[in-house]
Amino acid sequence: MRKHRINIWGEVDDSGMFAILKSGNELLSSIDEVFLQLINDTVDDLKADDYDSLMDFIDTVSIKELYNYSEIFKDDYRLSEVVRIQIERELIKN
Repeated sequence: MRKHRINIWGEVDDSGMFAILKSGNELLSSIDEVFLQLINDTVDDLKADDYDSLMDFIDTVSIKELYNYSEIFKDDYRLSEVVRIQIERELIKN
């Protein structure tokens, strides 16, 4: 598993004894960056999975999450088709 870290420290004073926390906007930017890295890592892992593993994962998510995944996976034909088929199955069930 990859580790993603968010550095909360903005800068150190000239003496090197005191550190200043990042501003709220800087922290949000760092969180966004880590979130995008996690999404990309997950997509890369799913692309490498075989069909059965992919279906096991898709079976665990809600219909709302499936719609979100359909947007994320739109550039990968195999992933987008698996999600599309699962959405159709869910809609038929309900």
